[in-house]
Amino acid sequence: MNRLFLRRLIAVAAALSALALIALTLQPPVYKMVRQSVAPSAGFEGEMQLIIPQVVMFQSQASLQVQLTAGADAEGRMLRARLDFPAASLRSPGEVLAPLTVDQPVHLQWQLVPAERGELRGTLWLFVQSTDGAESSAFLSLPVNIRVMDFLGFPPSVLRWAAAVGLFFAALSSGLAGWIKRKVQLHPET
Repeated sequence: MNRLFLRRLIAVAAALSALALIALTLQPPVYKMVRQSVAPSAGFEGEMQLIIPQVVMFQSQASLQVQLTAGADAEGRMLRARLDFPAASLRSPGEVLAPLTVDQPVHLQWQLVPAERGELRGTLWLFVQSTDGAESSAFLSLPVNIRVMDFLGFPPSVLRWAAAVGLFFAALSSGLAGWIKRKVQLHPET
């Protein structure tokens, strides 16, 4: 087998492996959307839409979103929401307070980065309280489970660096360095 052909074959294999590593680390989170009515224990009617991450790459950011549209009985009340997630770093406040307005959706979002691999468990709590803060009652306690993936135990940043090194060596072994050297020698600066 020709030596140049073998070098180029190795270079192509290294480049494809490096690009596969990069693609693996760029996988977006997988989300699940849940629509449900507000529980009667809240004291008002309404609809909720929850967007919950299901599968996330280790040390990659994901978001948990809640949209709540309240009915007529919600006037003069506040929505208090709390996300308890001990195995993830929250990039936004863990607890949020928002006024409820009839037929005006309330949007809440938490950014989280998993700090551990495997199955992470947390809880999303929704409370309704009066505007003076005197009475507060929970109307939703939702367990949140997120599966955190990785590749051979490495975080995405390490895989990206390994891919960059692989692309560099692929370029070297393909003869790119020799081609650049020949071009520079043919056109020396004067």
